[in-house]
Amino acid sequence: MTDSWPFWRSIPRFDREYGFDDLRQALGTLVRDPEEEVRWVKELYSPAFFRFARSGTESLTILLQLLKLRANSRIGVPLYCCSAVFDAIVAAGHIPVFLEVDPVSYGLDAQFLREKRQALDALVIVHVFGYPNDLRAVRDALSGRDIPIVEDCAHSLFGSGRRGRLAHQ
Repeated sequence: MTDSWPFWRSIPRFDREYGFDDLRQALGTLVRDPEEEVRWVKELYSPAFFRFARSGTESLTILLQLLKLRANSRIGVPLYCCSAVFDAIVAAGHIPVFLEVDPVSYGLDAQFLREKRQALDALVIVHVFGYPNDLRAVRDALSGRDIPIVEDCAHSLFGSGRRGRLAHQ
């Protein structure tokens, strides 16, 4: 979060750090022995690996922070998607760069992306309304650029995919 956006501190979902006690409480609603589940998770992953979040917006914010991009990096994002994606980019200390979408597939317009690729430090792809983006076309449009690509699958329908690859994998 950046100091230039102080309103983030007043939004309750960004106001509280989460930890293993919250995980234990959530697992307690699903399993008989939440202590055993938390122990298993801690053994499988390093405690430094964990970042807890209450929403997809927070999760995307954390993910963008974990990429270790320089402050005010330019993150490509489809203009036609949930505004929470823009909020997450700004909360992570970056600048959204709005990209055109294909009006038929709702995926990124490959030609527009090709023209803007040099101006991007990372890219967030959103599978809007369950329509998966053509990742091969996206990678082709980014040719010559090795930038992080984050897939937002929040709108993906379970089982949806493209060319044999599921959107939620």
